[in-house]
Amino acid sequence: MLINRRTFLSVAAASSLAACRAHHELVDSGLPAVPPVPKLPNPPSSIVMLGDSITVGAKPILELVFTQMGFSAITIDAEKNRRIESSGGTYGPKAGTAVATFVVGVGPPPELWVIALGTNDAGQYKDAGEYRAVVDSMLAIIPRAAPLAWIDTYREDHLAGSELFNRVLREALATRGHAVVGDWYQRCAQPDARILGLDGVHPNKRGVLVFAETVYLAVRSVMASFPSK
Repeated sequence: MLINRRTFLSVAAASSLAACRAHHELVDSGLPAVPPVPKLPNPPSSIVMLGDSITVGAKPILELVFTQMGFSAITIDAEKNRRIESSGGTYGPKAGTAVATFVVGVGPPPELWVIALGTNDAGQYKDAGEYRAVVDSMLAIIPRAAPLAWIDTYREDHLAGSELFNRVLREALATRGHAVVGDWYQRCAQPDARILGLDGVHPNKRGVLVFAETVYLAVRSVMASFPSK
């Protein structure tokens, strides 16, 4: 697995500087300003988010949002072309399950998890059973007692695959409990949404903000139904 403890700890340490640099990153990137979000009542201290290229593009905004929500230990691990279970080989993206396994193994696991994976899996499996096996492979790694927000998928070139994945995801999280699905598909599918680029997958500048809002709402929702610390 192409990840080591030093790399992970460096990411975790860097997250403590997120609030200081986020404003400058947003200005430099040309991304829209982020309206302040309310702090969660009694938020857990640590959060980890695993994602693909959509998360890569939204990372500066997400760091700022998580900081405003009250998280003090923020780790966002995202790579282009990342899938849930399949890796990209020696030089490709690390599979989400590989990263999750490492996060759990290096120390106390985060108190809250956000998964934004499935976009690169949509259309890659033949039936609901195969999609369920992939989703379950991730759920088996995340501590069952930890609250979980999983952002669903949308891609115009694999709409049927996205819809099947999302249905399976909701069934799996309903069985797990302590989990919610973030409705990215619903936001993208609105007739007047205009939040995606020409590829029908990646958000445009406005869409990045909508994606971050989707994550925020999912985290807020799962914490609202979870016992306070």
